[in-house]
Amino acid sequence: MRHRMAEHAIGVQLLRNMAYYIASQQEKTGIAPTREAQMAKLFGAELQQRIAATAVQIFGMEGQAARPGAKALRYQYLLLRSVANTIEGGTSEIQRTVIATRGLGLPRE
Repeated sequence: MRHRMAEHAIGVQLLRNMAYYIASQQEKTGIAPTREAQMAKLFGAELQQRIAATAVQIFGMEGQAARPGAKALRYQYLLLRSVANTIEGGTSEIQRTVIATRGLGLPRE
């Protein structure tokens, strides 16, 4: 569990650095770097899902079926919400295709 928590902490820092890079590029050019922004959106949505799944797992059964007012209830909601976040704005698969074709210039499948 400690290794997973360390991976999540690294992921959060990586996402923060991606956001700083996007902001600095936008400040320099006046245009948001679309490829990097899409990569950050994809990475952030999937990271949120992994963090929420870990939190629910830490709480065990209470994390899966929390009673109202329990601390674990917010993690249960976070897990359910994180699934929706990977769908909103394009599913992860669509985001990967857009990044590959438009951002990296790779051919379609």
